[in-house]
Amino acid sequence: MRVATRSRILAIAFCVCSLTASIVVAFEVHGKIAQKWKSLGGAGGSLGSPISDETDIGDGRGRFSNFQGGTIFWSKETGAHSMYGPIMPKWIALHDGRGLLGYPTSDESLTPDKRGHYVHFENGSIYWTASTGAHEVHGEIRDKWASLHWERGPLGYPISDEFQSGVYRRSNFQHGFIRWTAETGAVVTRSGGNID
Repeated sequence: MRVATRSRILAIAFCVCSLTASIVVAFEVHGKIAQKWKSLGGAGGSLGSPISDETDIGDGRGRFSNFQGGTIFWSKETGAHSMYGPIMPKWIALHDGRGLLGYPTSDESLTPDKRGHYVHFENGSIYWTASTGAHEVHGEIRDKWASLHWERGPLGYPISDEFQSGVYRRSNFQHGFIRWTAETGAVVTRSGGNID
């Protein structure tokens, strides 16, 4: 009797699992977001299958679609770009495309030293490593850091967002900081002394 009951339970469980596995939910992905998704391998690529319909961000400029492994954001001005890691929550916390940085102009990518990730936006960038976290850099401070070869330069990765420091705007990096005012422009101070 126990063997028969156990067999029936297993048969019922198998039927339920088989039935559930065959249920397919379809989400709407179209236009430039669909083209980007397909260029990344579609459902068999790094983003996997869609898990939401394409949605308006609510600013009259941008749209997005969520996938199993990340999100594709689109605006007419910037095109479609993917984000999949810890940079996306940082960008969303900074008010996504409606915020200071605007929309992405690059996909989330591995940095040349393979220690971090970055995304460039209309008005700045976000860089991330496991040890520094995700931080935004923008304006003339970003331009100065870029002129020093980004994270490969003497300052390394950002370790803070830009902030007010007395009369200066400032961003801290692993090996120093950059301060900016309209009068002085962007001035670099490396741990151990000025490098400008």
